[in-house]
Amino acid sequence: MNLNEHLLIVLSEECTEIIELIVDGGNVKDEVNDLMGCYELSIEEKMFPKITDYNNKIISNYEIMKHLLKVQYFISKSLRFGLNECYPGSHTRNYDEILTNLTPVFSRFKSILDPELIENKKSKIKHFIGFSIQNECLKID
Repeated sequence: MNLNEHLLIVLSEECTEIIELIVDGGNVKDEVNDLMGCYELSIEEKMFPKITDYNNKIISNYEIMKHLLKVQYFISKSLRFGLNECYPGSHTRNYDEILTNLTPVFSRFKSILDPELIENKKSKIKHFIGFSIQNECLKID
């Protein structure tokens, strides 16, 4: 796999971890920061732009889970058909759907974003990128 695919998979894994915590009634702070860390790495890799238009709408945990599931769905579509693919009859790319569904999640949890935790996650992802390269699962051009 390439680096973009690797980061999309990590992004999807973080969505799963947040959903699990919401279902179990756990604290999502660490996982939300992990999701942001992965997202920031994808910005650095020029996969996505930085989300700057956070709204202040409060949405339920149920709605957060729906958005995270949609992120996962469109990541899956992106891995199969590309970030720029549009569903027949739609003018919205997988790329846009991922961003559209990440925005309310980051908006809801922006008060618990912690730059130190985000940087820690980015370092951890970079470490495991090296591990994936070593195991010949990831190829960097």
